[in-house]
Amino acid sequence: MNEEALPLLAGVRLNDRYIVSRTLGVGGFGITYLAWDEEGVRQVVVKECMPTGHVCRDAQGDVRPVSSESAQVLAACIANTDHEIGALQRLDVDGVVKFYDHFLERGTIYYAMEYVEGESLQEIADVRAELGQHYEAEEIKGLLLNLLEILDKVHKQGIYHCDIKPGNVLITPEGKTVLIDFGAVRSRELQHAGAVQVSPGYSPPEFYPGFRREIGPWTDLYELGATFYRLLSGRIPEPGDQRSMRDRTQRLALMPALKDLYPQPLLVGVDKALSPSIRDRYPTARAWIDYLGKPQGVFMMPALSARHKSRALARASVGAHAVTRAPQSGVSARMVASMHAGQGVKRPTRSLGSNHIPRMFKDTTDQSEKPDKPVLTNKGITLKSFRSAQQQNAPAGASPAASPAAAKGVPSRVGMKPAYTPAAKPQNDMPWMMAKVALVLVVVFVLGYLIFGRNNEPEPSAPAPAPKQRVYKGGGGMGVPAPAGYTQPRTSGGSR
Repeated sequence: MNEEALPLLAGVRLNDRYIVSRTLGVGGFGITYLAWDEEGVRQVVVKECMPTGHVCRDAQGDVRPVSSESAQVLAACIANTDHEIGALQRLDVDGVVKFYDHFLERGTIYYAMEYVEGESLQEIADVRAELGQHYEAEEIKGLLLNLLEILDKVHKQGIYHCDIKPGNVLITPEGKTVLIDFGAVRSRELQHAGAVQVSPGYSPPEFYPGFRREIGPWTDLYELGATFYRLLSGRIPEPGDQRSMRDRTQRLALMPALKDLYPQPLLVGVDKALSPSIRDRYPTARAWIDYLGKPQGVFMMPALSARHKSRALARASVGAHAVTRAPQSGVSARMVASMHAGQGVKRPTRSLGSNHIPRMFKDTTDQSEKPDKPVLTNKGITLKSFRSAQQQNAPAGASPAASPAAAKGVPSRVGMKPAYTPAAKPQNDMPWMMAKVALVLVVVFVLGYLIFGRNNEPEPSAPAPAPKQRVYKGGGGMGVPAPAGYTQPRTSGGSR
C-alpha cells in the first residue's frame, strides 16, 4: 500500500466513462483531474475527495484511511463534498461552472463538472506584473459589475461561494467572466458545519474561531472587496481576525495615487465591502450594483494578446539569463540565490507608500506555499506553457534551485499564510562601485598622510638653556645671586 495520496495515473477509467488525461491540481482536501467524457464527448474536470495526510492509495488505486481517526476525517470530507455537489446541482447561473455528474468509487466520492479554458485574474496579474501595467478604471468597474451580477443570482438561490479570490475568477479567451471552485460553498441551511476554508487576507472575520457570525451575501462581498483591493493597490488586506481587533488596512479612497486613476465611488465601494463589521458592509450584491450604477450590458474583459505574453516572456527570459552569470560587485550571494526560481529575477520586497502608482504585483497566496506539483487551475494551460517556456529559454547550464516551498507539505484549507513578493527593478551596481572607489581613495589619502605628511613637519626646537647666573660667596660662605653690575674679581688661586 502506498502511504502517499498520489494522483491517479493518466488512462485510468472512472465510472466507466471518464478517462483521466492529467492532474490539474492537488489541494488539502482533494485532487482535480482533466478527463475525457466518452459519453458526453467532451473534456471535463473531475474532482476526487482526498484529504491530505489522512488517506493513502493501495496497489489497485483505491483510497484507504491511514487510521481510525483518519477514517472519520475521510467520512466528513465525503459529506462536505456531497454538500458541495448538492449546491452545484441547484445552480443554473450564467458565469458559474456547470455540474455534470457525481459517483462513489475507489473508496471515495467524485464529481464531474464543466471544463472552461481561460486564465484566472491571478494569472493575468502575473503577466501584467511583468509588463508593469495596472488596470484601467473601465476594466475594474466592468469586471466588478460582472461578478456582482453573478453573485446576485447565486445568492438568490441561497448559496454562498465563500472562497472568492483572484485565483477563482476565470477570464475566457472571449473575455467572459466565470466564477469557479465552489469547494468551500455554504448555504443558508449549512453555515459553519464541517471544515471552514480560510484564505488569509480574503476570508472575512466571521470565518475565524472566536469571531463566528452568520454567513450571508455580505461574506462573499467581503471577499470580493479583498480581491479588488488586491487588484487596485497591489496589497493583500490583513487577515480578517486581526482586522476585527485592530484594523490597520489602509483605505483605498485615502491613497493619493489611486485618486488620480480611479473614480472615488469605485474606491469607496471597495472599502465599504471590506469592512470588518458586517453591519458596515453592503447587505446584498444588488445594493453594491445600485451604488455603482447599473451596467450597460455585460463587460468583456480584454484577453491577453500574444504580443503582451511574448513581451512578458522576453523579460522573464532575460532575468533567467542574468542569474547564470557570476555575482558582480554590489550583488550579495543571498540576492543571487533568491533569483534561482525559474521565474527570472526576484526583486527585493518593498512596501507601497500612499503615493505609489499601483502595479499588479504577483500574488503568491495560492502558489508560493504549495508543493512543486501541478496547480489547480481548471482554466486552460496558456500561462502554464508560458511559465515553462521561461525555463526553456534560459541558457544551457542554468539550474534553478528548488523552491523552499517544495519541501513543505500540501497546505490545508485552514491557516494558509499569504505571501507575495512584489516585483521591482533589479538593483544597479553603479552606486556600489562608486562607494568602493571612494573608500579606496580615503584609505590611500590616510596612508599617504601617515607616511609622507608627518616627515615634512618641522621638528620642535629644543628649549634654549637658561642663562647661568653669576653668584658670589658672601661672608658666610653661602652662594647668593650676584647683585646687578657685580663683577667677579680674578684671583690667581681660584675662586674665593
